[in-house]
Amino acid sequence: MIFEHDVDISSRKHAALLLSDKLMRHKNTDAQVIAIPFGGVPIGFCLADHLNLDFYVMPCRMISRPGKVLKSIGSISVDDVYIHDDILDVPQNYLYHQIQTLKSNIADEFNVYNAIQPKGDFADKTVIIVDDVILNSDAVMALLKGIQKQNPAKIIFSVAFITDEALCDITREVDEVVFLYKDRNVQRICNMAAAFPKVKKEDVKSMLLESVSEIAV
Repeated sequence: MIFEHDVDISSRKHAALLLSDKLMRHKNTDAQVIAIPFGGVPIGFCLADHLNLDFYVMPCRMISRPGKVLKSIGSISVDDVYIHDDILDVPQNYLYHQIQTLKSNIADEFNVYNAIQPKGDFADKTVIIVDDVILNSDAVMALLKGIQKQNPAKIIFSVAFITDEALCDITREVDEVVFLYKDRNVQRICNMAAAFPKVKKEDVKSMLLESVSEIAV
């Protein structure tokens, strides 16, 4: 069990301030902040505001293993599909249906966000991907793969709570991981993050609109 900060993380805003302290070297640069909805958006919004960086929202969803909702076989983002190698036991029709359904849902969701704040050009820039809780690396893997293909100068993954296993997986995919708390015990992380309120799509839209209005001013 490791705390990067010897404090209670009382809210997503508090987490954002702690994470931004670790990323202060990127303040007032051309680095881009991408938040993963839903829980990552309040942290990404506050972090981008504190560091004076551009702010975007890009969804990524896990593909559940058939009959096991808590087990995943990959994930889907707007730009990529990531599937595990060991899926020989997964029916192809199930996989096809899941991919098509999630692709459609993610495209619809992304289009709502993109209409407010169009996705930026990440080539040759530092990209800071933000989430609140990562229990399974599949929750972000398709997004990481998609961002990698856009040739950023650097990818930083920033998160409040993360499991040891997810941290190990994500570390192999990015240049840097910044976190506040990691633990091998999933339930302990869930308990610590339980105080974070649910974030809705309307909340995400409101934060994007506020971010855009601040840029306009």
